[in-house]
Amino acid sequence: MNIYTYLKTDEKHLSESIWTLAKNYSEWTQDHVFAEIKNVIDSIHAHIDKKNNLLLSNVRDKTEMGEAMDKWQYQTNEINEVINSLVMIHVDEPGFEELVIKLAKMVDNLISFSDQELIPAVQKSATEEEVKRMNTHLDSLVLS
Repeated sequence: MNIYTYLKTDEKHLSESIWTLAKNYSEWTQDHVFAEIKNVIDSIHAHIDKKNNLLLSNVRDKTEMGEAMDKWQYQTNEINEVINSLVMIHVDEPGFEELVIKLAKMVDNLISFSDQELIPAVQKSATEEEVKRMNTHLDSLVLS
């Protein structure tokens, strides 16, 4: 399995999930919204972990990735702050829907950044052996 293809598919699913929640917020019951936001938050954390553990941790020489790594860290920290805000309020409180929309936009920005800067930086920095290790690690997670 190809790590880059897998992560792109994961990003698409993540974006669709959060935007579906944002678009249906006012139509769904509070219980449904709560269940969906839980799933979305878990998916966001899982996606960030996948990129950190499958992709970024397997590149030994990150000297040329400094700026991309800094931006990745900044954006993921910002996303975590919005998630923490969402966790602190109830689904029917004022501001919840706006935070969901803000989070959706932030996730889309993270995906764009990943496509335009992070993945190209990894592809430039990673050796053939490191990419092979990424794909093997991915296979072991997906197929286990």
